[in-house]
Amino acid sequence: MICRKAVRILSERRQKIRPLRTCVACREKRDQRELMRITASKDGVVTFDSQQKLPGRGAYLCYRRECVEKAKKRDLLRRALKCPVPEEIWKNIDCTVADVSSPDEGLTRRMPENGVCMADIERKGLEGVDRQEE
Repeated sequence: MICRKAVRILSERRQKIRPLRTCVACREKRDQRELMRITASKDGVVTFDSQQKLPGRGAYLCYRRECVEKAKKRDLLRRALKCPVPEEIWKNIDCTVADVSSPDEGLTRRMPENGVCMADIERKGLEGVDRQEE
């Protein structure tokens, strides 16, 4: 017969531990999936890692506009990744934050595969651009 204490210990072990990561701008620890990841490979190629699985040095950033502005102003991603961050990556980050902050979208929104920013489409009124659904 198993005592209650042993059952409680076994059930606590089965719970999956969610990894916590720190935002480079605000320094708050959050669940890994609540942050966007930017990765630098050994060759110094910086990419926006929407799936959070690419190898290399990674830096995490909140989906808040204040954190993005602070990281850009103080060059925090360059310091964390130890290599320069191209302007294209900053545009992807801005688009992702704009898409997340739109009123009809939740916090799980990610940058589309084709790299088209939904906020830019709505602002410019571009037509003929396919909107990929995730």
